[in-house]
Amino acid sequence: MSGYEFSQGWFQDVQKLMVDTDLHYDRLVAIHGPAGSKLALTRNRIIKERRWQPSLPLIAKSFDQVLTELNAFYVPGSMDPGPAIVFPQRDVFGNYRRARVKPVGWDLIIGGEVSRYAGIGLKQEFIGPAWIGNSRLMVQRILEHRSVLIVEGPFDLLAVRLLLPDIPALSAGTDYLGWKHLDYLRILGVKTVYLMFDQDVPNSKGKSPGIEAMRSTQRKLDRDKITDMRAIPVVCPRKDPSLALEDYRSAVELRNQLKPLFRTAATACAYPNGNLSLNDGEV
Repeated sequence: MSGYEFSQGWFQDVQKLMVDTDLHYDRLVAIHGPAGSKLALTRNRIIKERRWQPSLPLIAKSFDQVLTELNAFYVPGSMDPGPAIVFPQRDVFGNYRRARVKPVGWDLIIGGEVSRYAGIGLKQEFIGPAWIGNSRLMVQRILEHRSVLIVEGPFDLLAVRLLLPDIPALSAGTDYLGWKHLDYLRILGVKTVYLMFDQDVPNSKGKSPGIEAMRSTQRKLDRDKITDMRAIPVVCPRKDPSLALEDYRSAVELRNQLKPLFRTAATACAYPNGNLSLNDGEV
């Protein structure tokens, strides 16, 4: 599928995509029973594609709960834009008008380059910041803790939520948090923003873009005179949370690293002074 075909597809109407996909799975369940359900096929496809089998003892129990709350689903190859995994984005009024799409087994070419993730519904009106994972339950968790974990990508969000289903965690789908995102958190009374962005390979200047993005957000909040929110970078045991689930030990380490963040204000898992101790570019 070309970038132009993708941009003009009927599935740019995110709500219609969600409804039509549910109807497709209703037909599959009628033929195959529970094995053909949206939850079952989405769960199995994600485990296979992300190579999360080693961590199943840690995450299997929470998989259906988290997928249901995120509204994430697998679009099979028999319908557009499949095969793909879709992460809908809910605006502040509860409308699903945007989504992030991860092609599975095929390349989406946009602007002459392969797009790892693509946004759909971008032309539709969207009220508020475009978070992934911003459910009513998530808002309640954020209000209770007055803190939130921000990760970079949708599968990173899924990974940390599978390990700890009830922690307040969101993804902006990128390592950049604009003021619209930060103001939303401030309105919810957030005091501490834990950042766990990807530990990217250092660029030509010897710096990791993900770590630099965490520092940038930290400086942005330090300079802000309106809010007393602070940002605390947290370094993942692997390059990112999704990769951590490829190995049982690193998944356990990630879970043990994150769990104390929402019990106490300062822990050894985060940097107590709010600063990264890494040298520029160190990963």
